[in-house]
Amino acid sequence: MDAEEFDVLEWYESIVEGYDELYGEEQRQKIDSLLKLVGVSSLGKLLDAGSGTGGLGRRLAPSGRINYYVGLDLAYSMLLKARQSLAGVDVPYDLVAGDLEYMPFRERCFDTIFSLSVLSCSTAGGVVGNLRRATREGGLLVFSVLKPNECRPMLRSLCEGALFRVGRLEIACVEVLGYGE
Repeated sequence: MDAEEFDVLEWYESIVEGYDELYGEEQRQKIDSLLKLVGVSSLGKLLDAGSGTGGLGRRLAPSGRINYYVGLDLAYSMLLKARQSLAGVDVPYDLVAGDLEYMPFRERCFDTIFSLSVLSCSTAGGVVGNLRRATREGGLLVFSVLKPNECRPMLRSLCEGALFRVGRLEIACVEVLGYGE
């Protein structure tokens, strides 16, 4: 973990108690707009890469659109908060402390991966490759990049699907992965 990642981790650890109050509604709006855009009725086994307090899992579990939820986050205290907020959901789930640059998952093991409000221009390049590797063939990958105006050309070349604005300072890429023979 480099100094920038440590600073980010430290910041998230410091705001965990008020995170949902500060960002919950904004995140719900992003999730809802992307789910409507994606329009897929079944998301299967879902990885929430950068899950924070588990908002995506809380939103999707009652809908019946997922059959297994995995939240991955660098901030352990966020995962503790996610465990509290996911208590009682009717979908099996696991919460994993880990880094998106070194994800502890085998290749092509998720039907769907969402990574919202996590990547920046400086981190997207390496992480998106890891997300693709963990997405099964024909699976769905949705990731967003914060402050995309700083790296729009890189984002256009990185996204193998369609780009959509979500929120004021974020662009999301929606891809269906095919691996060829």
